[in-house]
Amino acid sequence: MMDSGRLSRRRFLHVCCGLIGFGSAGYAAPLAQDASSPGYTGPLLALKHLPPALVDDASSPSYTGPLLDSHSHVHGGRGPIGAIGEAELLQAMERAGIERVVAFTADPNKAKAFGGRVIPVAYSLSGPPPNLRAMLKDRLFRGQKTSARHFPFPMMPQGIQVLATDRHIREAAALAAETRTPLTIHCDGPQTDDLAALCREYREAPIIWAHAGGIPPHFGGGASSIQVKQMLDEHPNLFADFSARMGGQWGIAPLHFVEWQSVVLAHQTRFLFGIDVFMPMHLAAVPAAAIRWRRWLGQLPPAVAEQVAYKNAERLFLG
Repeated sequence: MMDSGRLSRRRFLHVCCGLIGFGSAGYAAPLAQDASSPGYTGPLLALKHLPPALVDDASSPSYTGPLLDSHSHVHGGRGPIGAIGEAELLQAMERAGIERVVAFTADPNKAKAFGGRVIPVAYSLSGPPPNLRAMLKDRLFRGQKTSARHFPFPMMPQGIQVLATDRHIREAAALAAETRTPLTIHCDGPQTDDLAALCREYREAPIIWAHAGGIPPHFGGGASSIQVKQMLDEHPNLFADFSARMGGQWGIAPLHFVEWQSVVLAHQTRFLFGIDVFMPMHLAAVPAAAIRWRRWLGQLPPAVAEQVAYKNAERLFLG
């Protein structure tokens, strides 16, 4: 693993440009448009810039069913990134045809106003707060989110470097097992031994591996599709979300369909669709991301596409 304390300023700025710019200069101009404005063509222009391995041709069938984003953020805007409220996030999702969204740090009371379309999940880097057990049991929060290894990003320029077996993460996993609610954990690959140990220790905890262990190539590229399959083969309580993996987002390695098809088919009840909105400027880019995802899902058998698109997340967060 890289020594996050030695990240150069130049390298950090390069990565942040990818994070802030949604990954590719090819999309930057069209995605800056307001998707509700007359003559908006952002998603279509963005689609033209997709790598051939992601979308073979614009006439290929798209998945047209429901979508549930399993990984996006609401926050009050402390630090360099600005605020995203529950209403803003949901509006961006609905404009893209995404009916529901799992929102980390969303206020459960505010979420109620949206009739189940905003699914609140607690986010903590220091272990579960004292009142979280009751809130999970009462289904006010529908899960937890935490981070072990995380490459440098604007809110934490030194990144996060702890093991998935760290005390505060084990406390979160124990609570997930007790309440049978999911724990989403950001745990950069390719290292997986500590995540495997966490899954073994808390077999009753539904654990969701954020981004399927992917990280930007600048930091090693993360877990391979083979590693992800091996982890899912060995740990029946492990799931993986595909947030930030649809080409151009955050600079994380994209999901080339040919590489991932057999993995998804082998574990079709274990993968979740997601986008990972965490900065206000990402809101306008949601429609383009949804189009890319519908193209990708359209290459799967319809029943499998439905599992990844919304049914797996529905079972985990709402079951």
